[in-house]
Amino acid sequence: MKYIVVENAGYEGECDVAKFGTRWAAEQWLDRAYSPHEIATLHIDICMEEDGQRTYDPCGFFDAKGGAA
Repeated sequence: MKYIVVENAGYEGECDVAKFGTRWAAEQWLDRAYSPHEIATLHIDICMEEDGQRTYDPCGFFDAKGGAA
């Protein structure tokens, strides 16, 4: 399974930014790379990809940090 940091998540024009082997690694990188304001305004989230199928965790990254996704 891969964990992918995505800008514009859930919208037309989604863009993969970085891929990781664990959710923890993706979250750590995201915390270092983006401010909370950027996460909200750029609609950044982490998706899971397995066997070519993508899904978003029911609790998106920004939701887990206490904001609205």
